[in-house]
Amino acid sequence: MAMKFPEEAIRSVNLLADDDERRHALHDIGSSWAEKDPIRAATWALQMQKRETDSDYIGGVLGEWASNDAESAARWTESLAPGPARDSAVTAFSHALMDQDPEGASAWAATVQNAERRNTVLQSIYMNWRRHDAAAATEWLENGA
Repeated sequence: MAMKFPEEAIRSVNLLADDDERRHALHDIGSSWAEKDPIRAATWALQMQKRETDSDYIGGVLGEWASNDAESAARWTESLAPGPARDSAVTAFSHALMDQDPEGASAWAATVQNAERRNTVLQSIYMNWRRHDAAAATEWLENGA
């Protein structure tokens, strides 16, 4: 139901009384929606993020989108105006890329405007990279990350 009629599924899920259950279901709907219509799913996720600042719907959407078509996900993310919504999208996109392209993920993460958030995502990328290729991660860090 979520992929075929995501708006209807979202309306139904929003009726759930349990916030954790509702958020989990919305995250799943967003991720599924991203398979079929990633632009609409990402736009919805950013709108939700403005209302529920502690949500990570954009992470699920961009993670799915980037795994299917990283190039178009990058173009969409790049098109966003600077600010908190773009920072959220770039953070999610960086996390989606960090296993396959840690250097690219770090380049994206460096564009996050909020310094605390930028440092957190760069640290996360570095730690993940270090687990997979310690020498390359160390070289990246030593060359001015």
